[in-house]
Amino acid sequence: MKPDLRLAVNFILGGLGAGCAVAAYLLSLVGGISEGDLILPYAASGIIMAIGLVCVWVKIGPQLRPPRILLRQSTSWMAREAYAASIFYAALIADWAARSPILEALTAAAAAAFLLSQGKIVQSSKSRPHWRAPEMPSLIAITGLAQGVGLICVFALIAPPIFRAEPLAAIAGIVLAMMGAYRWQEYVGNAENQTNDMKRITMVSHACLHGLPFALYLATFIPWSGSKWVMAGGGLVAIAGAALWQNILVTRLGRSHAFVGTPIGH
Repeated sequence: MKPDLRLAVNFILGGLGAGCAVAAYLLSLVGGISEGDLILPYAASGIIMAIGLVCVWVKIGPQLRPPRILLRQSTSWMAREAYAASIFYAALIADWAARSPILEALTAAAAAAFLLSQGKIVQSSKSRPHWRAPEMPSLIAITGLAQGVGLICVFALIAPPIFRAEPLAAIAGIVLAMMGAYRWQEYVGNAENQTNDMKRITMVSHACLHGLPFALYLATFIPWSGSKWVMAGGGLVAIAGAALWQNILVTRLGRSHAFVGTPIGH
């Protein structure tokens, strides 16, 4: 697997896993997930995140960088991501052994820190100036949460006794689609040297990541027996759209200077 593709897989699966954990915890607070069953989406999140982490460690492992990275937690967002992942898995294992509201909250907080770290890693990149836009961390976070909500919507179709997410997850999906579209438009509006290729990417991103999920989630509120299928469809489209956007972000925009936003400091 090519290095850029491994990095893209890390962002895709890391955002999906961490976003699912955060979304699951927030939904559990309002009754969207049965009490005591939060460990199930957490376990799914842990497996998904682990695959993404393996991909990125394979990328940097041959360079013997992991020990150095872990010793730079005060300056390196990659180190903070690694520590957030460690806390996430430790809390997850502890919660599996002894269910506790405190451990559930800690697991979700670590997942949120992991997602934030991913966004800051992208923004702090020195070799890819278009990533250094101020909108990038929030775009990464919103996209990860949208992926997580999408996965919860799929779970709601597969295991309805556990995931009573309808219509809360659909509402969350609608809000995240609107926030993501607005933030992406800000990013594009602040960019310089927009090419036709980048404009096409913008159209694809809006359609797959924002427009289609928004429409499907909205259709969930039409009173008919297939609403859960529509919500799950919106979730799948949101996951696929996010994966497409994250892949473009790394493999296409990562090699282009078409998008160079307002410079920021380290």
